[in-house]
Amino acid sequence: MIYGLLAANVSASLLGVLVSQHLTGPLSFNPLALSPAVFVQSPRLFVVGTLALFADTILIILVYEAVSRALRPLFLRIWISLALVLVFDTLVFVTGAFVENPAYTSILLSGIVGKLAAALIYAAALTFYLPRAWAAEPQAGEARPGLADLFQVLTYRQKYEALRAQAMRDPLTGIHNRGFCDDVLTAQLAAAQRSGATLTVMLADVDHFKRINDTHGHAEGDRALRVIAQALVGAVRASDIVCRYGGEEFCIILPATPLEAATQFADRVREEVPAACVRAGISGGARITVTVGLAACPLDGTNLDALMQVADRRLYRGKDAGRDRVVAS
Repeated sequence: MIYGLLAANVSASLLGVLVSQHLTGPLSFNPLALSPAVFVQSPRLFVVGTLALFADTILIILVYEAVSRALRPLFLRIWISLALVLVFDTLVFVTGAFVENPAYTSILLSGIVGKLAAALIYAAALTFYLPRAWAAEPQAGEARPGLADLFQVLTYRQKYEALRAQAMRDPLTGIHNRGFCDDVLTAQLAAAQRSGATLTVMLADVDHFKRINDTHGHAEGDRALRVIAQALVGAVRASDIVCRYGGEEFCIILPATPLEAATQFADRVREEVPAACVRAGISGGARITVTVGLAACPLDGTNLDALMQVADRRLYRGKDAGRDRVVAS
């Protein structure tokens, strides 16, 4: 976008010089009888243009980040950001350079229209180019460009956030992973202690999962994990957090949920897992069950390690008692 703004200013300057050379020609169309001097570059124009460009380089990043939080389509994000900044640029430049000119309003309006059209062109070009640029990873040992690093720096934050979001997801199931679970649970426990609310953790383990892999193959086992993960996600509230804790084990964080209510929810989840596996056509789906262990803050602990130890201990008590059950005490 910075390149686009720079190119727009250079293009407008060159166009102004070109117009000034032909404005008095026999084929020119000049209904406002503007003087060629209006379009000739001067120190004033350079100063105003440079100040506007510096403001643009800062504003475009702030505007783009703000727009990106509200809109998902890349084209709309780029075009709206460019349009807003280019309109601002035109207001600053035209006001600083031509405010006393009788044709100020006409120059301003024509500049805004032209910049909006330029924004459409650049937005279309960047929408085509950026996904391909982001997908192109440098090869090992490949030299990094010098000045082109500016573009990398300006897009670093978005790339970092996308990479961080990807790193917090389990690649097999698509749900959050253990690292994310530990971070969020720590924060949720602190919030629960400040508010005095009860937080419950639900640890669910797929029963006899090794038998699924040995009997039907690892591909079918992976498919079963994906189906179970989506069944858990579909069963929870918007405020609940589902994570793959490791192997065939899942952790669900239930904020502001007493142990009794969490136990009822866990029973529904336990019944939903085999039903979801049957609907998805998983081999032996009706026999795929889960055992669940529950622990609540502050009753069973107030920090991550203590709470997970209690939930894990209850989970394995359920395993020892025959599996396919919920243990909450």
